[in-house]
Amino acid sequence: MTFPDGSAARRVVAVLAVLAVGFLAAPVAIAAAGGRSLFMSMGSVGATLAVCAVIGLLIRRGGSPSIDREGVRLKAFGFDRSLTLVPWPEVDAVWLAQAGWYPGLFVRPRDPERFRGGGFRGWFMRYAARRQGSEMVIGLRHDRAFLEQVCVAVHEYSGGRLLVTAGPG
Repeated sequence: MTFPDGSAARRVVAVLAVLAVGFLAAPVAIAAAGGRSLFMSMGSVGATLAVCAVIGLLIRRGGSPSIDREGVRLKAFGFDRSLTLVPWPEVDAVWLAQAGWYPGLFVRPRDPERFRGGGFRGWFMRYAARRQGSEMVIGLRHDRAFLEQVCVAVHEYSGGRLLVTAGPG
């Protein structure tokens, strides 16, 4: 089962962030220019939008998350270029919960350190795990029938070993 738009919610957040930054940057740029140069303000807003667009592209790159007979394929970290496979025998728990403004399928591996790495990435993933139970999450759409299909697929693909719960188990 492929999640064709696993990053849809992140795109919405990115667009809202771009708009918010643009609306905040315009008055600041106009004030900084002493109100004299409209072109300078427009350049500042344009540069801000360009930076936000690049960040959005970095977040969206890579394949679509999926679950299949092998395991769960997802981005272990938001800026990863490729998907990480967490095989079913290495999955400790799977649950549905809110991940910000959207539902998420959370996956907790038996050995999370194997997927974290070091530096900022490792620190951020440990922080997310403390905060929400796991740092590995697939963004899902708000559709009850689809969420039920996800629960059935996880149970079947894991060989009946895992049930999707309503929170970290």
